Amino acid sequence: MSGPQINPATVSDRVQVEAPIAPLTLPIQFYNQLTQNTTTPSVKNVQRVKAANIAPITLTNFTDGQEGQEIIVKGDGFTSVDISSTLAPTGGLHLLDANAIYRFVLLDGIWHESNAIGPTGATGPPGPAGAVGPQGDPGPAGADGISSILDRETFTISTANLAPGATESSFIELVPRVDLYSIEAENCRVVFYATALAALMDAGRGAGVHAPSGKGIFAEFGFASLDTILCSPIAPLVNGDVPKTSKIYYSITNTDIVSRVVNVTILYLPIEAP
Repeated sequence: MSGPQINPATVSDRVQVEAPIAPLTLPIQFYNQLTQNTTTPSVKNVQRVKAANIAPITLTNFTDGQEGQEIIVKGDGFTSVDISSTLAPTGGLHLLDANAIYRFVLLDGIWHESNAIGPTGATGPPGPAGAVGPQGDPGPAGADGISSILDRETFTISTANLAPGATESSFIELVPRVDLYSIEAENCRVVFYATALAALMDAGRGAGVHAPSGKGIFAEFGFASLDTILCSPIAPLVNGDVPKTSKIYYSITNTDIVSRVVNVTILYLPIEAP
């Protein structure tokens, strides 16, 4: 090699440089090991160290540091650091995981862990609403409603066994209002009412006596034999309860000369939903 030879020299005094330095090579790097089995290892003149304990131990300080010094520590899985007046990692005692890298800076006489996670901040305000998502699958079919075009229906009332001249007063459950188209029965008298009270108040009125208006008596039929009577005009049967129910009240009198079950079949159109 030609040119002047430079012999390494040791400088033991402080050197003050008042101009930028432009080194052409990377300064020599040192990688040291913390003293084992001590809670206050020295970090004098070092920047990169590794913990090398083989049993659990807790460090309470790094000694011989200088203000502003930063050290990089490689964990070993055994060494922990603890919060104190000289060593202040965020979050208190925690383990230096094996092969993980930790940074500490000495400021005002306290080592601060510069890459530690601080306490959780306050919850920020809600963000803007996201975009509308895709349309979901169709839901299950709903329950059957009442068709806008209603069908006529039939219902048969069967009384208890009635003696001649006996009357049964009760109700059937349909809807709050029906239009009565026809009624079929044999040897009986049938009266329809708005309420149970209307039926009770009408109990003493004999057959052939005109029903008073405004008393909740909607329709009356008499049968001397098996017959079907067409209602003309159509007879509305309306529940008069408050609140309304689906009950249609009636009284049926057996006009036969023998005891029997009286069957009355009506053909009607449901008008008002429950």
